[in-house]
Amino acid sequence: MKGIVRFFIKRPEIYCDENLNNIYSSIFVSNHVGFFAPFIINLYVDMKFIPWVIHDITDKKLCRKYINSDFTEPQLKLKPPLSYIVSSIIDPICISIMDYLNAIPVYKGSQKISETILLTLDRLKEGHNILIFPEDRNKKYNDVIDKFNTGFINVAKMYYKEYGGLISFYPVCVNKSQNRIFIGKKIVYDPNISYKSEKERIANYLMESISKMYYCSGF
Repeated sequence: MKGIVRFFIKRPEIYCDENLNNIYSSIFVSNHVGFFAPFIINLYVDMKFIPWVIHDITDKKLCRKYINSDFTEPQLKLKPPLSYIVSSIIDPICISIMDYLNAIPVYKGSQKISETILLTLDRLKEGHNILIFPEDRNKKYNDVIDKFNTGFINVAKMYYKEYGGLISFYPVCVNKSQNRIFIGKKIVYDPNISYKSEKERIANYLMESISKMYYCSGF
């Protein structure tokens, strides 16, 4: 399937300071750029990621409605009834892709978020890398990215508590106009710092790194 899609989508330039084959049990944090960043990263970055995704697109009962309200109408600029028809076509494809990627559903604002955390801990323990797009579209950080929802950093705290391991976070910058992906230097969770301060430190580093990568190195 990837081979067919790659035939139609130009390969982006990809920059990374480390050998991706040597990275395990880490969290990659990217800007979103609508649907483009999740799509192009999974298509062309030579690493298997398990993505965090809004739970609606993993649920057959909710997926079509979410696609219509978040993608078909606002991004494709389609209006009913055409938007509903297109959403109905995309719906089963989306569900299948999420199954293929073993995507982890994120239950934002719900007590079920604990399921997201526990499933993520299991996947990290198995050596998998996690891909997260934590921007809050209602809170602007700068003209490149929105501020991050920082709840994902709790995974590192819980992982250290459960297994004694230190999780690394890698900033990922996707520049659609330049068709480039840049993976920056990691920041490692430090359990010796108060969690409130550590959460702020990690989030600020990731947001600043993504912003700088966008403007520097030809971005």
